[in-house]
Amino acid sequence: MKLKFLLVVACITLAACTPPIGEGNLTDLGKQTDAVSVALSSPLRVQQKMISETAKYNQLCGYLSGKTPELLPLKSRIKPTQTAREMNQVAGAIGAYAAALKEAAAGGSVAILASSADSFKAEASGLLEEFEADPSVSPAVEAGINVILRVGEANRMARVRAIMDDVYLTLVQLERRLVSDAPSVVNENRSFVFAWERSTKCVLNRVRSDRDVAIQYFDKFQKDRAEIERDTALTQKAPAAVRTLFEIHILIITEPVDPELTLKTLQNMYDEIEAVLEVGN
Repeated sequence: MKLKFLLVVACITLAACTPPIGEGNLTDLGKQTDAVSVALSSPLRVQQKMISETAKYNQLCGYLSGKTPELLPLKSRIKPTQTAREMNQVAGAIGAYAAALKEAAAGGSVAILASSADSFKAEASGLLEEFEADPSVSPAVEAGINVILRVGEANRMARVRAIMDDVYLTLVQLERRLVSDAPSVVNENRSFVFAWERSTKCVLNRVRSDRDVAIQYFDKFQKDRAEIERDTALTQKAPAAVRTLFEIHILIITEPVDPELTLKTLQNMYDEIEAVLEVGN
């Protein structure tokens, strides 16, 4: 009876030995989430800037051409694309999820983590609803994802990893959708950039006679153009950024139990129970 009881205790203890998330993996996850957020928000950032500045420079060009200026707040009938807006919403949601994950790993609320994970999946569904994702996952990944089920679901870190496991599937679908969508999003941005370039060239042509002013505008437009190119590159890299993020999820979900820690925990638990049983006798 005593031996059977100790065996049950050993099994419970093993189930509780799901390891904490490694500091290095948490750091990598935080950095990569930032990279994904910046990449996903880049199309809206470009489009909003192009819309605002195109309206401003068109008005300036008209004024330099002799038209009466309008100093009221500029309002453009052109709006950012739906895809750009949806990508930006996903960027915000994934940032909130990563922050909650970091808190949960450090002892914070698992309920908040679960809520933020649901919010991220809900935001991502806007991009994924018309996308028929390939459900297949490589055998190695599938085997790794199921490793976490080997220990107690009631364990705190097991619950954190179970939430990550659920989010992982959304990340896989999101990456595949971005592979499909990134080229078209870049093309959408180019139409906004084309209108902006036309307005900036108009201004440059009108101020050509004033060399100092022309150089100032020229330098500014060159810097703006470089920013646009950086944001375009970020948009193109968005699928790879999400892929790296779900690979980090795999590493965290499948982090191995430390055998030395497990044996030490078992020994301590055994000693405590043994002492209680001895007193009872």
